[in-house]
Amino acid sequence: MALAQYTELFPDIQPVVMACPRPAIVRALQAAGQAFFQESQAYIHTIDELMYGEDYEVLVHDLPEYTRLVAPLEVTAGGQNPLKTTNPRLLAIEYRDWRAERAALPSYVMLADNSMDTLIVAPALRAGSQAVSILGRAAIKPTRRAPGVEESVLDEFSDGLVFGALSNLLGQPGKEWSDARKAATYTQMFYEEIGKAKNLARRGTRPG
Repeated sequence: MALAQYTELFPDIQPVVMACPRPAIVRALQAAGQAFFQESQAYIHTIDELMYGEDYEVLVHDLPEYTRLVAPLEVTAGGQNPLKTTNPRLLAIEYRDWRAERAALPSYVMLADNSMDTLIVAPALRAGSQAVSILGRAAIKPTRRAPGVEESVLDEFSDGLVFGALSNLLGQPGKEWSDARKAATYTQMFYEEIGKAKNLARRGTRPG
């Protein structure tokens, strides 16, 4: 995954907030990136793994660096068996004996822990050594301190990130660059871009 730096968006932001220091712009872009992709679920990571029944009790799938999970999407085992979605705590409460089940196929997609940086598919195959493909997609978002996002994602959603950052910066009170009226305008534009990204996501045309 080629990472594009948020700093590539500086030329679209600095003329509007001339006195704003560069580190503050980066922080605003980081916050905008988290909010934009949490709401839109338009930052997609492809899952493509093989699971072997005799070797694994669970399959750990690490997400790209500087990202966190928003939601697993359309995850299947063997290309045709949809997997249920849950988390470790609910799995332990609702299905206490899940590790002992002798299901022919894995049944669950889980979050690994509170950091939400890993997908786990469980339980593993118990019916032999035949490999099963785990395929699908997951919606992800950049971490709070991520330096950027995937290049295709930045290209597609740069307007939304710029509008979100300007909404943040112009809305900060008591700054040389503060402008509440402009902040409100950019906030509206930011949420309009989120709406567009959601529509792309529903149609399956988002980058990933």
